[in-house]
Parts: sequence; structure tokens; C-alpha cells
Amino acid sequence: MRLRAWLKVLAQRGGVGARGRRTWRQRLLVEEFESRALPSANPAYTEVTGAANPFNGFDIGTYSVPKLADLDGDGDFDLCVGETNGAFFYFENTGTAGAPTFVQRTGAANPFNGFDVGSYSSPAFGDLDGDGDLDLVSGTQPGTLLYYENTGTASAPTFVQRTGGANPFNGLDVGNFSIPDLGDVDADGDLDMVSGDTVGKLHYFENTGTTSAPAFVERTGAANPLNGFDVGAAGSTPALGDVDADGDLDLISGESSGVQFYFRNTGTTSSPAFAQQTGANNPFNGFDVGSFSAPAFGDLNGDGALDLVSGNSFGSLNYYQSAPGLATSASSLNLGTTTAGTAGMPQTFTVSGIALSANIVVAAPTGVELSTDGTTWTTSVMLTPTGGKVANTLISARITAGASVGAVSGNITVSSTNATTQNVAVTGTVNAADSTAPTATVTTPAPSITAATGGTSTVTITVTYADAGSEVNTSTFGTDDITVTNGATVTGFLAAGNVVTYTITAPAATWAASTQGTYTIALVAGAVTDLAGNPVAANPSLGTFAVDTTVPTAAVTTPAPAITAASGGTSTVAITVTYADTGSGVDTSTFGTDDITVTNGATVTGFLAAGNVVTYTITAPAATWSASAQGTYTIALVAGAVTDLAGNPVAANPSLGTFAVDTTVPTAAVTTPAPAITAATGGTNTVTVTVTYADTGSGVDTSTFGTGDITVTNGATVTGFSAAGNVVTYTITAPAATWSASAQGTYTIALVAGAVTDLAGNPVAANPSLGTFTVDTTVPTAAVTTPAPSITAAFGGTNTVTVTVTYADTGSGVDAATFGTGDITVTNGATVTGFSAAGNVVTYTITAPAATWSASAQGTYTIALAAGAVTDLAGNPVAANAALGTFTVDTQAKPALVTSVPTGNPAGTAVRIIDPVTGQLIRTLIPFAGFVGSVDLASGDFNRDGVADLLVAAGAGGGPHIKVFNGGDGGELASFFAYDVRFVGGVSVAIGDVNGDGTLDIITGAGAGAGPHVKAFDGRTFAEVRSFFAYDTGFRGGVSVAAGDVNGDGFDDIITGTGAGGASHVKVFGGADGAVLLSFFAYPAFGGGVSVAAGDVNGDGFDDIITGSSQGPHVKVFDGRTGQTRASFFGFDAGFTGGVRVGTADADGDGKADIVAAAGPGGGPHLTVFDGESLAVLRSEFVGSPTLRDGLIVG
Repeated sequence: MRLRAWLKVLAQRGGVGARGRRTWRQRLLVEEFESRALPSANPAYTEVTGAANPFNGFDIGTYSVPKLADLDGDGDFDLCVGETNGAFFYFENTGTAGAPTFVQRTGAANPFNGFDVGSYSSPAFGDLDGDGDLDLVSGTQPGTLLYYENTGTASAPTFVQRTGGANPFNGLDVGNFSIPDLGDVDADGDLDMVSGDTVGKLHYFENTGTTSAPAFVERTGAANPLNGFDVGAAGSTPALGDVDADGDLDLISGESSGVQFYFRNTGTTSSPAFAQQTGANNPFNGFDVGSFSAPAFGDLNGDGALDLVSGNSFGSLNYYQSAPGLATSASSLNLGTTTAGTAGMPQTFTVSGIALSANIVVAAPTGVELSTDGTTWTTSVMLTPTGGKVANTLISARITAGASVGAVSGNITVSSTNATTQNVAVTGTVNAADSTAPTATVTTPAPSITAATGGTSTVTITVTYADAGSEVNTSTFGTDDITVTNGATVTGFLAAGNVVTYTITAPAATWAASTQGTYTIALVAGAVTDLAGNPVAANPSLGTFAVDTTVPTAAVTTPAPAITAASGGTSTVAITVTYADTGSGVDTSTFGTDDITVTNGATVTGFLAAGNVVTYTITAPAATWSASAQGTYTIALVAGAVTDLAGNPVAANPSLGTFAVDTTVPTAAVTTPAPAITAATGGTNTVTVTVTYADTGSGVDTSTFGTGDITVTNGATVTGFSAAGNVVTYTITAPAATWSASAQGTYTIALVAGAVTDLAGNPVAANPSLGTFTVDTTVPTAAVTTPAPSITAAFGGTNTVTVTVTYADTGSGVDAATFGTGDITVTNGATVTGFSAAGNVVTYTITAPAATWSASAQGTYTIALAAGAVTDLAGNPVAANAALGTFTVDTQAKPALVTSVPTGNPAGTAVRIIDPVTGQLIRTLIPFAGFVGSVDLASGDFNRDGVADLLVAAGAGGGPHIKVFNGGDGGELASFFAYDVRFVGGVSVAIGDVNGDGTLDIITGAGAGAGPHVKAFDGRTFAEVRSFFAYDTGFRGGVSVAAGDVNGDGFDDIITGTGAGGASHVKVFGGADGAVLLSFFAYPAFGGGVSVAAGDVNGDGFDDIITGSSQGPHVKVFDGRTGQTRASFFGFDAGFTGGVRVGTADADGDGKADIVAAAGPGGGPHLTVFDGESLAVLRSEFVGSPTLRDGLIVG
């Protein structure tokens, strides 16, 4: 309801008793305000002084700030006043709501007794906790807000101050001099707050909580509906109330000079918008309380209007009573026109009043009568106020039946005692009676319905009515004024004065779906009258309109023929079109050469009509059709060129017809040739060829495709075809079961003349060489005709070798263009870096993986033929051959057989270097001048010059001296001490590549008297690379050493044997990591020493271990991988007890190690060589005087 927000304020300020109970005063207010909607008007106020002022004589000191509220629950307003010292004065109304008497209560009778806000208290009341009684909020001089909850009842209040979080205004601060008032500003059902301040601004705090748990948030800027208002620099004192009785809250504000500012709410209850009113629009204009006006609202005389009480700086209270007021909803009424003797049509307005002391009298002028119920009509009506108010009352006014002919005018007066009279001006006309009937004329006929509007369902007709007498009675206009044949209906009308436009609706959903033909519109007699009641006369033929929504059609009955070579010399062609129309009929006058158009520049040069049948002549764009553009000519029907008699146009048809101009023959081309038949496909018996046909004219006639289109030589046949558009794939079948079984060579494909045509019938020309394909199902072969030679030490410094391969093919011939370095591959990292060809013979250059063959991997290199690297001319690939050829790389110098026999020669012990195969002495040298003891020996190519060098070490009695001599010229290559120079127990030596760098290293073992210390020295730098004890460090019997790759990992492993007292213990240490690979006793029952050697005696790629006993001629051979015994024999007579020293050498040149046995101490310099596998004696000789008995040392 419009006044809900103000009622909320009223109820909370003065009309609520215990929860749910309303006093008689509140009930009166609710009933009255809810029963009416007051017109918006500014009331009038009059100051009441002296004894008539119920507050006369009140003096609270200075700066009185009043608020009216029902504080004792008796249904009338009591008064609470704030003042400068911060206390609250209480005046109880002991009178009535309409005749108040205020008595000051003090002490315990004052519910605010003892309250002190500091200074400048300013009270405001409202139910802030939703418990049905009034609570108190007060402003203060510092600008904060204090809250006092009513913990009593509505009739016996007890106020308790709440602070901190219990105070809903805690933390709010307007600066200085907060002066609050409460009201539901936004109409959301709870109380909001406005507050003044010391600088004249108006603050707005919206309650975003609930009625029982309020939460106030200050709104600023545009969110504050009072933003920008300023009542002066010395303070603002707001009060909320519905001043203009329009149902929403307005606001007035006092200020320091004593006047009242009025801000009218021109918005709504929920969306307020305040506008300041000044001058006569401010009902408080001219009122001045002296200084510091502080207003408050309440109905103090029971007249239903708000009265005003205002405080001032003197401590007294001024009282302003609302004056009576009247309002009407209209200031003028047009009563219209009527005929003499007939009452006019009623017009209505509303009347209301407030603060009235007498009845409202509503009086009509001459010729006008009034009614409050629409039944009883009089010249005046009386409205009785209730509680001083008259709610909005509806009044009807009309021209009386007895009014004189002519104009009716005057004022309806609304008056009441002491209230300003309101006037409602009335006008009208009374016409004299007449007997002339009105007329009707069609001024805008209904248009014909054609195909263009056939989808609609309505049409309009406009009729103009006229009357020479009392004028047409426009109230008689309606849809029943006219009727329409064929089931159409009148469904609407629109009148502008006497001109009526009627809407006619089709009998079906659309006019196109309705009956075709003529629709007749008839005027109904008497449906329209004039103001005197004279009826219009019937007119059965008021108007007509035609409905013809079908368009004429056109169809080709004789198409234009195709233009072929036979007719290409002509220049015209004809097409016949038949037109038809089921409605009004074809309009033959619209026929012409522009009815149709033709593409490609052809023109329509004539026509001949017979009824609805028209034959058009089409002329070529050039002199003849042969000279014109070839292809399809499209004939289009022009939209609207031909119409029916109703004007419906023929529809456009861009494809009315076509004819072809084609005087060219089709062509054929092979787009996917038949592939060559090779060995890979020789087992099949078909091949395909794809031919694409083309025609620049009418297009290829695909229905002429077939197996007879082409022929193939050599007995092959065409056994199938498949077509995709103009592309035909033919299947050709071999003359034998397979292509391999068929004739080899070239097969020719020929195109048959006329087998394929275009759509105009033009035949394809013969082509005896449409395509070919070859049949060659034999593969080329390859054979090495000049093998790659083996690489020996003599060629170790080179880095290339060649191999010659001859290719052959019995079919199409070898394709020399496929020769290349990729034809063959070589193992061990060797690469093919070049080739040269002479016909089918190719010589390939193979390059070593390292800088030279000597620096490259040794062993066998395998040459492989790559599959398909070489082909014949038909594409048949050569078959792979993983073993096309091999060659060996062995550039290592063969170790020489070296011996040493102590002879006692003072010059020193001599060493002899012997060819292991021939036994011929190569060289004799004395490694240690003056040393006559034994020396240990080994042979190997240290400097990689292809000649075995000599490694020697001093034996027992000499220091641990190691020397290396060049095998070529005997020059010394190295000289160093393997152990402490003071050690004279001798050294055992061996040669092997223990670190895998390709260079032989030196292995040493300490002789008797030292620990079993084994070392290895780099063969290039002679730096120490290994050092370990082969046996228990306490063992002093010496250790013999050898080297060989027993596990095939590419590293020579170190083999050791114990000397005297070592129980013939043999160990093998991995060259790569020093791990123990084998450990066994060569002669388990023997406690003496053992000499060791290594070599691959059986050619399995793994070095084996050879041992010799130190106290007998017993020789054993052990498998290097497993340690299992492979052979056991005596190198000399079984009775010889001097022991046997062992070594290895390839004495017979078979690539496998043979066993060398030399007699130990007590025997002569006897040397015996045994075959490594068969143990057959290859050589047995003394390499020195047989009389010498210190034995022989070999290496």
C-alpha cells in the first residue's frame, strides 16, 4: 500500500502496546490510511500559541529537541525533549489523542531519569529489537549515537543503555551534533535512520539487517537520497513524515536560524528521491522559532493530519497545526456530446479532504448532474468526513436530459468550512434532434489479393460515414457494420472520427488457402446510426475485391535440340514453351522475345504464339554454331515477363531448358601408366592402366566405356574396367598363368577408334601407341671378380683396399645408374668411400676405420651386398648377400722366438732372436753388459713398425732392470727399474695390451725373495698402470707372469704362477678391472713352482694357459675361459728333474699358438716346439752348447 512506510513509523512511534496489541488510536490510523489513496498536495499549517498550544509554558533550559511517541502505551502521543546538558525531559499526555494535556514527570516517573549523554541530547524512538515496544536512540555533541534498549513493556518502559557490539549504532559518527530520526525510508519493513550534523548536511544510514537485529550502514554519494542537501553551516535537525499524504516519507529539517526546510519525496516508497520545496510550495515557509529549530511530527488534534512541534535554542516548544485541505483528481471534465432529451455519457473524478471540521459539498452547474453511485443523480452531493478526513470518493458527472441545445459549461464546486474551495471546469454540447439517416462511402477499396499477398490472411477497406443532422454516432461502429461473402469475416476496425477502417480476415489460414474469386462486401442496415438514432441504409454491393493467388506456369513442350557437327553450320534453333494458369487465365498480350534469355551470348530473335503456346527462335552468338562457344546453353524464364489477367507474374526459372553445342571429339590420355612387371610382381597375372578421357564440349559419354576400348600386344587381354567420372582404369591380364610365365619384353597398349564417344556422339580417335609396359621378371646378379687382398704388416701403413664386383642381368640389363658407394657394406667400421664402373664391372674403394689398417681393428672384415642397392632397368633389385667377400687385417708383427743361455761370458749373458717358423737366427745381443746371470725374455711390437721388439729383464742376482730393444736395428727403446733397485731377486716379464689402447704393455713379476708383486707398465710411456700382489704378501718364492685375453673382452688378462714353495698356484686377473677370473693349482700334488705362458692353441678366439713344472718336464694346457685341462704331456724325458720353462709362438704359420718348451736348470739349452692342438713335435734343437747345464730361457 502507498502509505505502508509511514504507517510503520506511526505504529512504532506511538501506537503499539504489548506485542501484537494495537491501541484504538493506531487502529483508527490504520483503517483510515489503508482505505484511501490521498491526492498529492501540500497541506497548510497554522501556528498555535498561548493556551491553545499544549506545550505553552514549557521551558527545559536551552536547545530543546522534542520527539513525540506513545511511551506509556495508552494510545496517545507523549513528549520527550533533549537539551543542552545531555538529559531527557519527559511529559506524559494525560489528555486524549485529540485533546492532549502534557504533564512533566520527574524522578522515578521519568523513564529517562538519570540519563546523561554528555551534552546536547536529541532523542528518537522506534522498535529496534522487534519486541513490540519503543527503544531510544540519542544523538550527542561529539557526533556519536547512544542506544537505550526498552527491557520493560510498551506501557511500562525501562531503558537500559547498550554499548559496544550490543549498540547497533556503535562506531557511527557524523562529526559533531548528531540529531537522529527513525523511519522506513526504503520501504523494506525495517527502520532506517537519518541524522543531522553541525555543518548542515543530512546523513542516511540504511538498515541492512532485520527488524529485530538491525545493522546500520552509512550510504554516501548517489546511494544517499539526501546527498548534496545543505541547510546551513550551523547544523541540521531532520524529521521524517508523510507531509503531502502521498504514501511515502518526506523530510523537514530545522537549522540554526530557526526556520524549517522541506524536502518532498517525489520518488516512491522503496526508491525515494527528495526535492527541496521553497516559497509557497513549502507549507512551513515563514515559520521562525528564533534560532535552532528542531522539528517533530504527530497528529495532536485527531484530524488525521500531521501536526508539527519544534524546539528552539530558548528551551521552549512551538506548535503548528495542520489546516483543512481539499483535493480533486481533475481540474476539468469534457462531458462530450448528447442529443436534446437524452442524458450524456458520465465522466468521473475523485474528491478527498483532510483536517476537516464540516461536510464537503460538491455542487454542479446548470445542465449538469452528479452521482456517487451511478444510479441516483442530483445537482449536488455531500461527503461526510471521518476523523477530519474524507478518503478518495468517486464522483460521476453528466449532461442532464433536460439541458438546452447548445454548449454546456461551468464549474463543479468542491467546498467545506474553513477549507479552500476547489473547482472542476466542465464543458459539453447538446445537439438538436434530427431524422436524416447517415451515409457510407468506400474511400479506400480493399485491394486484390495476388500471389504476392497470398501468404497473408487479412485485408482492409476504409469507409467514410457522413450525417447532415446530429452527426454520426461513433459509438455504433463495430465489426458487424459490414459482411463479406465466401466465408471471410470482419475481425477488427479502427475509427478516426467518422472514417472507419475494417479488417477482413480470410476464411482459411491464408488467402492462398481460401476460396479464389470475387469477394463482395455488404453494408448492414442500421449497424451504424447518427446521434439521433437514424440508421444507415443497407448496401449489398458496398465493394468487392478479387482473390487470385495462383501464378501462371511455363513448361518446355519442344526442347531445343543439341547442336552437333552435323548441324554446326546453322545459326538458329527453336524451343516451344506452353503457358498455363488455373485462375484468371494467361495474359497473351505479355508474350515477347524478352520472355526468355539464353547464356553464352545467344539471343532470342523471334517468337510465334498459338494460344498459350509460344515458339521462340534462338540465334547463335557467332555466324554459325560451329563458330560459337561450345558447351551447354541455358535457357532461363524471366520473372514477370508473362503474367495472368490478375497480374500474377510467372516465376523466374533459371533452368527452363538447355541445349548443347559440341562439335569437338573427345580425347584420351594415360594418367596412370601400367607399371613395369618385375620379379616382385612376376607371380601375378594382371596389371592396370588408367586413362582419362576429356571433352571440351558436351562431355564424355561414360556409358560407352568398356573392355573393348583398348587392345594390348603379346597376347595380353583386357578383362575388366572401372570408371570414376571420366577416369577409367582397365585391367590387363597376362597371356600365360603369370607374368613370369608370359613373354618378356615390351607390351603396347592401343586405343580403339570410336570405342568411346562424347554425349554428342563424337567418337574418340584411334591411338596405336596409347602406352607401353615392360615385363622383366629376372633379377640381376653380383659376383666378386677381384677379391680384396689381406692386409699384412707390410701394408699396415695404408688405409684403403679395393674389391671388384661384376653385375649381370639376363632381362632388361643392369641399371648402371644405380651403382654407388651404398651398394656394399663392410664390417668392423670400415667404409666404402668410392667406386668406379666399367660397364657392369664396379671396383669399390674400402677405407680403414682408423687412420691406417695398422691402427684399425685386426681380424676378418666381411663385405656384404646391400639388397636392392643395384637394380636392372626394369627395377628388379639385386638380392642381399651378407657374405659377398672377406679380407683379413693382420698387421701385428709375429712375436720372435727369443732365448737366453747363461754362458758365464764376462761380457754378459747373450740373448738370441730366432725366427719362429724357420728357426733361423735373426740377431744376438747382450742386454746387460757384464751381467752373467739369467735374463727373462718376451717379444712383441711395441713401436708398431711391423717388427717384433725384444723385452728383457735381469734374473736372479741382477737388479729389477727392464729394457726394450728395437727388433729392426737392435737399438734400445726403453730402460727402467720395475722395483726397488736394491732388489736382486730377478724379474719375470710378459707382454700384453691390458688397458685396451692398442699398444702392448709390459707385465712384471718380482722374483724370489720379494713379495708376489705384479706390475704393468704402459707400452708407449712406460708409466706404471697396474700394481698388486698376486698372492699372500708373505709369500717370498717369486712369481712368473704371462698375458693373454682369456675371456674375449678385448683386454689382455694377467696370468701369474707361483715360484718355489708356491704349490703351482695359477691365477688370472682381468686386464680391464683386475678382478680374479681364474684361480687353480696346475699340479695339485706338487709343492714347487710353475712357469706360465698364454696363447690360443685351438683357434677358438680365446687365449689358453700353458704351464711348466719347476721340478720336472710336465707341461699342461688349460682352457682360458673355464680353467679345465685341455692337454697334459712331458716336454722332455720324464726322468728329467730340472723343470721346464714354457712359451708360445706360431711356429708352423697356421694362425694358432704352438707350445715352446725349454729345459730348466740342470739341462742343456734344449728347445722343443709342439703343435698347439696335436702336440706333434715341430722342432727340437739345442740353441747353445749341449754342455751348458743352466737350462734355457724362452720368450
